[in-house]
Amino acid sequence: MVANAEALDAGGQLTVSRLPATLMTLRRNTEFWRSNQPPAPGTRIVFTGSPVLLEYYPGEGLQIQPLGNFGKANAAWSYCRSKGDTTCTTLRSLLDAMIGLAADRGTFKAWEYYFDFEGGVPPWISSMAQGTGIQALSRAYSLTGATKYRDAASAALGAFETPPPAGVAVPAIAGTHYLMYSYAPQLFIFNGFLQSLVGLDAYGDLTGDPRGAALFRAGNPHGKAIVPLSDTGSWSRYSIGGPDSTVEYHTLLRDILGTLCNRTRNKIYCDHEARYTQYLALRTG
Repeated sequence: MVANAEALDAGGQLTVSRLPATLMTLRRNTEFWRSNQPPAPGTRIVFTGSPVLLEYYPGEGLQIQPLGNFGKANAAWSYCRSKGDTTCTTLRSLLDAMIGLAADRGTFKAWEYYFDFEGGVPPWISSMAQGTGIQALSRAYSLTGATKYRDAASAALGAFETPPPAGVAVPAIAGTHYLMYSYAPQLFIFNGFLQSLVGLDAYGDLTGDPRGAALFRAGNPHGKAIVPLSDTGSWSRYSIGGPDSTVEYHTLLRDILGTLCNRTRNKIYCDHEARYTQYLALRTG
């Protein structure tokens, strides 16, 4: 993590807006490694006094995990909504912290990753994390009425209007593909792209901003065109032309397709959710 910070600084990329996330990462690692051995890869840790979770990556230390944090925010929103709690302190405290960790990336705000990952060097972004963040912020705005969450979501939309490596938008079959990894413009991962569509659709619905609806419309025809490419006839693929999904990623893709089915009632999404449920039952039953 120290090497990553030094590399950012040497490349002139350790900007003022990146300091909060960089300093938090360094501080939390210093605190953790004083008295702990390496945990299992993927272990997520929350420190006293902050709701932000960090994840352990071997060789990279503890790193802020934007997608994990926004997933946690969505879970808090779901709980508060079920209880009729429009204050939802747990949701607000986490999103307030995440807004403070967003960086200026070109013309938009982004939740960046500050470590090397599968060939990508920091700072990079993910359509899945960015879209899930926009979704969580839009939900918080709808639940609490606090306009700062709508404004933060709006400020992050530019990622889906900007080509890589700054953004995640690339022209593709029938529309626009939103990249899982901003550093990998040829890698089309099904679950990350489709989850970003969910986030954009939720943003448009909950804020009424036509910009979000336009970005969803740009990606949705592409989504409908490529979903059949994820189907092997007995399982799902992780990416276009790529390997079969793990059980975890197959289940995730099935669940995202279910969400898109419920939101759009589109036959392609609905049929493949049903297919992947059948495949899962045959393999794991």
